Amino acid sequence: ALNRALARAKTAGTVLPGCLPGTYRTRRGVDHAGLVSIIMPTAGARGLVRIAIETIRAHTARPVEIVVLDNIDPSTPELAALKDWLHAGAADRIVEIAEPFNWSRFNNAAARAATGAFLLFLNDDIEVTEPGWLDALLEYAVEPEVGAVGPLLLYGDRRVQHAGQFLSGSVGRHAF
Repeated sequence: ALNRALARAKTAGTVLPGCLPGTYRTRRGVDHAGLVSIIMPTAGARGLVRIAIETIRAHTARPVEIVVLDNIDPSTPELAALKDWLHAGAADRIVEIAEPFNWSRFNNAAARAATGAFLLFLNDDIEVTEPGWLDALLEYAVEPEVGAVGPLLLYGDRRVQHAGQFLSGSVGRHAF
């Protein structure tokens, strides 16, 4: 039935198993979506930005630009080493900000430095575990009627942190 619906809509896609037995999802093709700028503010807490960047690189087939907002205070050897690692090529662009953390201001500064056709705002404590994760977002983001998409985020024990986003009035909310 899903294959017939795709054919009727003249939409390229593949039917895949869903998250639960007996459920299915469609993966629409994304031929070319343009460069994605991944924007990631960090203060270097617990060194998690290293895991985030390394897993993005390991599980992302399409070209991306990682733009890091560097708010790291290098006063400890661990944070100084992390800052050096970032500046030695781990990130594609670095915007240094040495002021108190402000999520909105930091993301706006990175968005101005980004060159991609799409902006992806990520926390520095994520870990990408699935190949094709970015295409799953882009298959919806490329649609002209879509303004924003959100991923399924899981805690380390596989419980749902949130499953996308929706608008409630004029405010974006996490689903689930």
